[in-house]
Amino acid sequence: MLLIVAGVMVIIYSIVLILLRKRASVLTTIALLIGMFVAYAVLIYELMFVWQPSIGERIFPTAGIALGAYLFTMFLHWYHSMVEAGLLAAIYRIRKDERQKRKLLEENHRTELRFLMAQIQPHEQYNMLDIPYEMALNGGNKKEIAEAFLDVKSYGQYVQEKAGDLAGEVPLEDELAHCERIIAINTRRFDAVYITKEISGDLDGWQVPPLSVSALLQNAFKYGISWERQTPVGLLVESDPDRLTVTVRNRVNAHKSGAHSSGIGNKNLRQRLKLLYADKAHFESLRTSSGWYETKLTLTK
Repeated sequence: MLLIVAGVMVIIYSIVLILLRKRASVLTTIALLIGMFVAYAVLIYELMFVWQPSIGERIFPTAGIALGAYLFTMFLHWYHSMVEAGLLAAIYRIRKDERQKRKLLEENHRTELRFLMAQIQPHEQYNMLDIPYEMALNGGNKKEIAEAFLDVKSYGQYVQEKAGDLAGEVPLEDELAHCERIIAINTRRFDAVYITKEISGDLDGWQVPPLSVSALLQNAFKYGISWERQTPVGLLVESDPDRLTVTVRNRVNAHKSGAHSSGIGNKNLRQRLKLLYADKAHFESLRTSSGWYETKLTLTK
């Protein structure tokens, strides 16, 4: 009986392999299945009536069995094997298609992330190179300009490192440290830079997209007024066990209110958030009637 069960399982999985063949024609598949049925019937006959006749006597207690009855019995076994094999083949095909679909989605996700991160590097470095350029135009001395370039270099190293990071996340502390670099560079740009920072809650365990919070702060410096005490750039970070909210606000610089913006920063961040978190992240920006511009990034666990 164990030999019969083993033989049936071999037949079933052999049929599964035949049904899963993609390039086989219909005629080839039918020929293979008929050939397997003949082989199945012959092997079972040899086993029950030639090699081990005692098995045949227990299954067919009569002295003999007509060929037609035997073939009909084998056909019933074969039919059930075909049904089981067809179900298994369908399950395997569905699972394989799902794996391929998941793989394609992951590859598409990585490709889009790679493209978006590639946009960030030149965009951010272009913004920062404006600073030593403006220092030179405003009569800054060589030492100050050289130190500014060193700061930009340090800034660029972080950007270059994270722009190639397809993991998609960095610790929030890393982004806040990068924000400190931005503040230091802008301090070189102006005689005085005013910024309010409020950080509350436990930041441990929070991950954010690389060059997300820092990009918002950089844009606030680029388009805002930070050299007036009454209109500082604001950075507010609030966290609790389930939610992280980062708010950056600035007073719009009247001289830059009509300046053309590429829009890469905010659009890029929205796309990355959608790819990485789906509906677990939200990003919104608004310009108030009083001349303030505010961006808010919210992540939920």
